[in-house]
Amino acid sequence: MDCIGLTERGVNAVALDPTQLDVNLSQAMENYLLTIFHLNEDGIEVTVTNLAQALREIPLDEHIGTSMPSVIGMINRMKKEDLIKDDEGRPIILTELGKYFALDMVRRHRVAETMVVELLGVELDKAHIEAHKLEHAMSSELLDIIIERLNNPQASPFGEQIPGKEDSFDNLQNYLRLDEGSEGVQYKIKSIPEEDPELIRFFMQHGILPGTPITISELGKSIGVVTLDTPSGNVTIGFEVASKIKLTLVAD
Repeated sequence: MDCIGLTERGVNAVALDPTQLDVNLSQAMENYLLTIFHLNEDGIEVTVTNLAQALREIPLDEHIGTSMPSVIGMINRMKKEDLIKDDEGRPIILTELGKYFALDMVRRHRVAETMVVELLGVELDKAHIEAHKLEHAMSSELLDIIIERLNNPQASPFGEQIPGKEDSFDNLQNYLRLDEGSEGVQYKIKSIPEEDPELIRFFMQHGILPGTPITISELGKSIGVVTLDTPSGNVTIGFEVASKIKLTLVAD
């Protein structure tokens, strides 16, 4: 269904009391908001091309159109609903209204991932896909119950921050990408990418998981690979994958 009442109520309504907004986002819009948040979180400019590419990582059964005409058409719809701004020649940005709903979608998705893993015992490589099926159907009341049952989780099973209701869109945590690390320095894995089940199974097999301590034994920029020392042994991965793994420094 289309959004109801967004333009009439406007951005100021979010600042006053977002819970009173009479809003019903379409599933496609929710997926766009989620994807735009992820691009912002990863420091990637939200251009039409980057957005179309990122949307291809959403499970196929979500039926998201990723052709340029489809993406441009949805961008125009979201602009009319005051969810995004798209100034000529500049990256797409979320309005205050868009930020509110993007944060809500991220919270739903990451809580759903946590629920299926911790409460239902779903394997990590299936959690992202199952969460996409659940995130659109959860009411705010059910979401609060799940969060309470999970003892207010702070991060998803993939290590990504679960924003609280009072968190700001602009209060994104700092991190270091694995391909930006230094040889011989001890790090801890903050998060791993969640979209590729085969890649997640590789991570599980080699113990490359959130919270795992690692040391970069070789940063082969010339050949595009990174070799890690982990508690499970040595493992070599490509720079493209390494750029999607986030690290934090291990305190002395």
